[in-house]
Amino acid sequence: RSTVPESYQGTWSGFVTNANGFEVSVTIQVHAGIQGSQIGTYEVENCRGSLLLNSSGGSFIAVREESTYDSTACFTGADVNLSLNGGSLQYDVTGDQFANGESSQGSALASGTLTQQ
Repeated sequence: RSTVPESYQGTWSGFVTNANGFEVSVTIQVHAGIQGSQIGTYEVENCRGSLLLNSSGGSFIAVREESTYDSTACFTGADVNLSLNGGSLQYDVTGDQFANGESSQGSALASGTLTQQ
């Protein structure tokens, strides 16, 4: 089973820009865990929730953001790839779902660089 490498663990924050040029602040907390388990939390502006590990290995880890707060105004879930780039963490959204049933898929719906706190 996949696990979270130690180098990814900690608190990371920064700004992520979507395809329309809209920038949001992001903070994630990542801890140890195995595939399918909660490995941390996220906060994107006023939306927050759990991080679940989809897979790890190779050059990135794939996580699922599941909204646990005010999901009517926030996306209900998002797929994100996290990869280390020197001392920073690259954050790339590859899919998202909204409360109204709409969803998007793409190689980089939003992306940004987070720094360890």
